[in-house]
Amino acid sequence: MAEALRVHHARPAELASPARVAALQGECLTLEEALGEVEHWRALAHGALERNPFFGPDFLPAYLRHMAPDTVRIAVARHRGTGALHALAPVGRRRLGLGVAGSATTFWANNFAPLGTPLVTGDAEAALDTLYAHTAHAIPGPVFAVPFMRLDGPVFTALKAVLAARGQALALADHYQRAGLDCTLDADAYMEKNLSGNRRHKLRRSRRTLAREGAITSCWHTREEDVVSAFEAFLALEAAGWKGQGGSAIASHQSRDAFAREAVQALSRHGAIGVHVLSLDERPVAASVILLDGPIGIAWKTAYDESLARHSPGVMSIIDTMRAIMGGDVLREVDSLTEPGHSMIEPLWHERIPVATVLTASGPLAATRLALMQADIRAHHRTRALAKQGLAKARRLLKR
Repeated sequence: MAEALRVHHARPAELASPARVAALQGECLTLEEALGEVEHWRALAHGALERNPFFGPDFLPAYLRHMAPDTVRIAVARHRGTGALHALAPVGRRRLGLGVAGSATTFWANNFAPLGTPLVTGDAEAALDTLYAHTAHAIPGPVFAVPFMRLDGPVFTALKAVLAARGQALALADHYQRAGLDCTLDADAYMEKNLSGNRRHKLRRSRRTLAREGAITSCWHTREEDVVSAFEAFLALEAAGWKGQGGSAIASHQSRDAFAREAVQALSRHGAIGVHVLSLDERPVAASVILLDGPIGIAWKTAYDESLARHSPGVMSIIDTMRAIMGGDVLREVDSLTEPGHSMIEPLWHERIPVATVLTASGPLAATRLALMQADIRAHHRTRALAKQGLAKARRLLKR
C-alpha cells in the first residue's frame, strides 16, 4: 500500500517556538565521537519516547563497524547548555528500492535492523526539527526517508508536525502492519483467547510427538554467559538450515558474524537480550532471540532444526518464549519484525504494528520525486516477493 499527500501548514500554535529550537544544535558525529559521550547516548536511549534498541549504544556501534559504509554518520540534536542528547539516528545517502529513482538521505534502518524510529526525548518537535534540519543540510538529497518507522507513536506524530511547519510534502511507501504481542497478558490465557481449540490441540500434539524423539528441555537465558552460549546454538541452527544452504545465514558472512557476536555480547552485558533454546536430549533444536529494551521487546531472530520440521520445534520455542516473558511487570509488548503473512508468528501473535517508509521532499518537483520513489520501492518489493516464491518452490522440489 502507498499513500502520498501534500502536508498543509500547521497552525502557529502547533509549531515548536524559535526559542525551543534555538536551545538545541544539530551535529553529525563519527562513531568514535559518539562513543566518547556514550553516557549521554545511553541516557537518551533509556529515556526515549519510543524505544529503539537498534539505534542504542550496544547494537548500533557493532552494526556500523561491520555492516555499514564508512560514510554513515550519527546525527544528533543536543542541548547547547548541558550537552544532553535530545535526538539521535544514524544517517547516510543510499538508493532505496531498485535505485531507479536515485538516492535519498535516510535514517539507516534495513532488514537487519528493521526499525527506523529515531531516539527522541523531551520536546519532540524541537528535537526532530533540529535533527532533520541539520541532517538535510549536512547530507543533502532530493528526498529524505525514514525506513521502517512506526506510525502509531508520538515520534511520527511529532515528525508530521515538523514537516507540516516546513511545508514539506510527505508520502508513505511500503506501508504494512506486522505482528506484535501484548505482554501484559498471561501466555496461556492469551492463547486461549486468540487460538482456536483445534489449533491448540495441534500444538499439544506436536509437543507430544517431539517428546517421543527424546527428552525436551526449554530454557530462557538472560545472564551474559548463558546468552552468549545460547546465541552460538542459534547460529549453528541457522547455518544448518536453508539460510546456510543459500548463503544468507549470519555465520555465512564474516562481517555479519562479527557484527552479530559483538552486538549480542554488548547487549548481554547490559541485560538487554534474551535467548530461548529448545533442546531434545540436550541437543538444541530451536532458538529464539529477543532484544529487551525496557518495556519493549524485539523478536530479532529465530531458527530451528529443519529435519524436525514435522514437529514444529520453532513454534514450540516461540510459545515457550511467550510463557517466559508474558504476564510480568517488565515487558509491555514485543515487535515481531515480520512481514505480513508470516506463517509461524501471525497465527500466534494477534496485535498489529503499523510500519512504513516515510518519505519527504520540498520544492516544485516534490510530488513527482515522491511518486517516483514510491513506485521504485513497490517494484523492489514485487521483485523480492517473486524471488522468495521461486526460492520456496525450489526448496519444496528439493525435498521431494
